[in-house]
Amino acid sequence: MLRVGHPFKEIARTIGKDPSAAGRHVKEYGGRDGYDVCEVCRRKRMKRIAAMESIRVIKGVLLCFTLNYETPIFC
Repeated sequence: MLRVGHPFKEIARTIGKDPSAAGRHVKEYGGRDGYDVCEVCRRKRMKRIAAMESIRVIKGVLLCFTLNYETPIFC
């Protein structure tokens, strides 16, 4: 819909979002001319993966600390 030139108000109504939220989303990911759905999905997937990896690291450190609370650095 964006490539065809539909206004944000119509796009937002179609997807059930506020028009300003749709506009912010498009602006954040390249604007009307540079918006690429595949790139948006890829970037969001990479954010999720990074978040899961950081949670694993934190859990590992906490587990290490609880198992050997005197020397948590050497786990």
